[in-house]
Amino acid sequence: MQFMVFLPVFFTKSLVTIILSSLFLYNIRHVISTVLLNKPKIVITKGYMFCLSQEKPYACTLCEKTFTTLTNLKTHQKRHSGINDFSCGSCGKTFFTKSGLERHELLHTGHKAFPCELCDLSFFTKSEITRHMRYHKGEKRFTCTQCNKSFIENQHLIIHERIHTGERPYLCQLCKKSFYTKSKLNRHMRTHANRS
Repeated sequence: MQFMVFLPVFFTKSLVTIILSSLFLYNIRHVISTVLLNKPKIVITKGYMFCLSQEKPYACTLCEKTFTTLTNLKTHQKRHSGINDFSCGSCGKTFFTKSGLERHELLHTGHKAFPCELCDLSFFTKSEITRHMRYHKGEKRFTCTQCNKSFIENQHLIIHERIHTGERPYLCQLCKKSFYTKSKLNRHMRTHANRS
């Protein structure tokens, strides 16, 4: 079960308990109490506190990747179908999502509105600067369950875990050699091009 609960920031756990006692709907009471007991990720934005479940009940039938929301699953499935609904007015490049198009359009203007205060780099989006700051702070939030090695980005952990599982999802169509990462496959493909 996936759920999201919106509560005004001023709600405290005791106040939520009082509200729960006055609710008659078991399902709502169950969902909110589950959120509080499981201590999920809590995000505070625009005066509301978002309690998010860590469950990902929506799975892609083509690649088995899982998602927290049905909307995210549907967006992901567009990638498999090749449907690009959003196109750039400047160059015609197409995108699966509106946010992807908006991010791309920033490349045409060259305007990077988010400069790093610790180095000379600037970024197009707030999420990019937030991710960049993790490198300065050394925040390694993603830890391998096999060897306890930690990583700043989840994608780096996923690639690392392939060492333990032996998974090599990127296959060369010419010689059938497989690789841990797409970049290693691309480098390998250049060796085929050089032989020609």
